[in-house]
Amino acid sequence: MPRRNRVDQVLPVKLREQLTRILEDEQHGGYRVLSAWLEQQGYRISPDSLRRHDARLVSSIDRIRACVAIARAIADEAPDDEDQQAAAVSRIIQSDLFAAIAILAQMPVDEQSTDAIADRVRVLAMAARASADASRTHITQRRWQDEARARIDEIEREEQRRGGSLDAMTLRKIREGLYGV
Repeated sequence: MPRRNRVDQVLPVKLREQLTRILEDEQHGGYRVLSAWLEQQGYRISPDSLRRHDARLVSSIDRIRACVAIARAIADEAPDDEDQQAAAVSRIIQSDLFAAIAILAQMPVDEQSTDAIADRVRVLAMAARASADASRTHITQRRWQDEARARIDEIEREEQRRGGSLDAMTLRKIREGLYGV
């Protein structure tokens, strides 16, 4: 695994954030110009280190965009009637968690990047927990809605057996107002 970039090792957070904004603008005039600017700030970082740092930033942004695209595709394509959205999100988290664990298991213990991978595993574990919590909440809500529908249907059947019926307005108000279904 590659060692940690010099930009991350040397620059203070505020200067690193400023550098990130400059790199995102793509109007910086090149890595040599940025290297000279950082040297004026008191930090000696080579143009190659800046290029690698920029490549990692671009890669991170691309991964975020891919995650957003996946989330949109799940929302657009998976009908939530069968809890397919929750299942798809869970599969994505499980896959990423497995990949991070596999990378961690193959790495020598003395490498600095082990901390970064371990941090990623912790974040993925938190994401998995949040996803599981959201899924449980969703399932509980769906179960409650199904029970409410069944109760309403039972009330309506009982009323029909007696020879009467609930008027449509009353039934609709019960469904929408009280049960949210």
